[in-house]
Amino acid sequence: MAVAFSKDSFRQKQRYVEKAGARSVVSLLIAFSLAYYYQPTFLTFKSRNHYFITFIPVVVFFYGCILYIAVMRAFDPNLIDGSAFTNLDPAKNTVPDTDTALKTSLTKVRVAQAILQNTLEQTVLAAMVHAIYILCLPDSLLVLQPVAAIVFFIGRILFAHGYQNSTRGRAQGFALTILSTTVLLVIETIWAIIHIFFA
Repeated sequence: MAVAFSKDSFRQKQRYVEKAGARSVVSLLIAFSLAYYYQPTFLTFKSRNHYFITFIPVVVFFYGCILYIAVMRAFDPNLIDGSAFTNLDPAKNTVPDTDTALKTSLTKVRVAQAILQNTLEQTVLAAMVHAIYILCLPDSLLVLQPVAAIVFFIGRILFAHGYQNSTRGRAQGFALTILSTTVLLVIETIWAIIHIFFA
């Protein structure tokens, strides 16, 4: 896995994020609108409990991130002892300039760890939001939850695939992930406010 360190300016990187966000908002609006209007049978379930099944791909992806790092460490002599025992320069706590193999190994595992860390953060938030949505929202709105789960999963794939290409590579995946969760969170927050104060 080659890691590309971006030479783009800060403003260019911000534009990548803005464009990715805009594309994600438009995509989500279209997807949610179509799902709500047509209520396709493949996105609806007889029991609310079955809606939790839609989050299984995300759990599998999360597991895959952990397994990938474990396999990477198991077959790399520079990583097999774990982060705490990596052969760093004891004086500077950095990788010796002459050890290019170690630098390459550390770069790869740090990218994988960054993807895992971000996935952990996103998944914990999404799991809470999706659970509340499934358990509390009316039946007519439940069709939006599988759509959000699918978009979340696609976002994680894009994020992981593009991470090594800096901001430009991961912006779209991150935007899809966080915005799919945000839409459900906004809906359930509005629903809660209405039922608490106006019901």
